[in-house]
Amino acid sequence: MPKHWPMKNKPYACPFILSIAISTRLMCGLGDRNKVPPWFLNHPSNLYAYESMDIEFECTVSGKPVPTVNWMKNGDVVIPSDYFQIVGGSNLRILGVVKSDEGFYQCVAENEAGNTQTSAQLIVPKPAILSSSVLPSAPRDVVPVLVSSRFVRLSWRPPAEAKGNIQTFTVFYSREGDNSQLNLPLPTRTQRQVENKWNNDVPDSSSAPTDHDSLYGFDRERAVNTSQPGSLQFTVGNLKPEAMYTFRVVAYNQWGPGESSQPIKVATQPEHFSKFMYEKYYIREKEQ
Repeated sequence: MPKHWPMKNKPYACPFILSIAISTRLMCGLGDRNKVPPWFLNHPSNLYAYESMDIEFECTVSGKPVPTVNWMKNGDVVIPSDYFQIVGGSNLRILGVVKSDEGFYQCVAENEAGNTQTSAQLIVPKPAILSSSVLPSAPRDVVPVLVSSRFVRLSWRPPAEAKGNIQTFTVFYSREGDNSQLNLPLPTRTQRQVENKWNNDVPDSSSAPTDHDSLYGFDRERAVNTSQPGSLQFTVGNLKPEAMYTFRVVAYNQWGPGESSQPIKVATQPEHFSKFMYEKYYIREKEQ
């Protein structure tokens, strides 16, 4: 604590400091010079992301003792899951962005000396719709050529009508259902958050996906680009064993994304099947 601070060895009223980064800082009970309230080394930035993209909010905090960091969205606690991950102890990574992810995210840091928070906005715009006359037709004959417990290798044929130069292919994939037990916040008008232990309680298939489903991974689609523009195969890694995935492929030319291929469903193998396959094919492919 700087020596010139008044009453540095005594508690005093808690000042609020508002910065351009939409950050509020609360410092209380600063009687212990060995304790330093949390403060931000790095604030999260506002982000724009299209659906199916992965994003990461950065939030670096210092203080003594080391602050704990939690994230909130529009005032509700973000519960870590397969698609909402705390990275490096403080960053928030969102995989397979969906429209319902749009909103304000708060990084909240707290220790014994005080607490502070900063926020940033995620905007999920609608992609521009171009005429199909200038966009590629769908990739053909998408098939799995190698299936393990942790990865699936796909191959396909190029579109019948490229309508320009094919720049890249994007593989979209999603996992069906989730048998793991989750602690999920269910926002309501009268109660900000309740805890619900949910074990595979999937809504009826005839109903549309809810924001709650999209937030925690149901019908959440991810996208990965092929590393080489002319490549007609790609390996999707970091999958779950014994899970059902849906895959589809889209070609991009200089004008944008074309028509999607027909989706295919692939079930990954049991865990014990794949250590050899993973090391032999997936890791070797990444190293090349």
